[in-house]
Amino acid sequence: MAGGMQMTWDDWNPYLGVDYRLTGTVALICLLGAVILEIRAFRRRKALFVYSCAGRRNNTYSGRNAGKHLRKNTVDEPGKFLWKGLLWFYVFTILCATVLGRSGGREPEFSLELFWTLKAALATGNWRYWYFIVGNILLFVPLGFLLWQTVPDRHWKTVRIVILCFFLSVLVETIQYVTGTGFSELDDFFHNTLGGWLGCGAGALYRRIFHGRKQSE
Repeated sequence: MAGGMQMTWDDWNPYLGVDYRLTGTVALICLLGAVILEIRAFRRRKALFVYSCAGRRNNTYSGRNAGKHLRKNTVDEPGKFLWKGLLWFYVFTILCATVLGRSGGREPEFSLELFWTLKAALATGNWRYWYFIVGNILLFVPLGFLLWQTVPDRHWKTVRIVILCFFLSVLVETIQYVTGTGFSELDDFFHNTLGGWLGCGAGALYRRIFHGRKQSE
């Protein structure tokens, strides 16, 4: 490493500076909320299956009535709310890494120069610049992955997820600028959005391997 400095876990720990009780409470709320909603969805799927079987025997859901019944009683697939619970907690993790775990009160700064970190990394070889680049990309990869599991499979799914990641990045940078908890820059928008896009690819690959069906993009 440049200057003989070594990276430690603290350099990558997103919860550094955040009260562990707050982290534990949020994790518990996300877990319990996801489990409760998943149980409700399971009971609804079970009831829908029973009623549909009874309706088919009575010819209630045949022809046009069948399509109307299915549109009215669409339910989430198994595990959907567990993915959402992970998504909720990961959004909290991003806020910990970018805002909650940092001390405020700094002079607000904003850089409009795009790719300045890459230029500095190539010019100086300082590992800290590479840490900023790689760290900001990796921070949003899980977000893109989790959004792919939870956003409905409709047209332009990848585009919609990338836009969500971009706006979350804008929100984080705005909070950092207003509260003085970080250095706001265009590079962060680009790196975060790139990470979200890479996460989409990982999410689509996961679904194709483990679920064996093509996802809308």
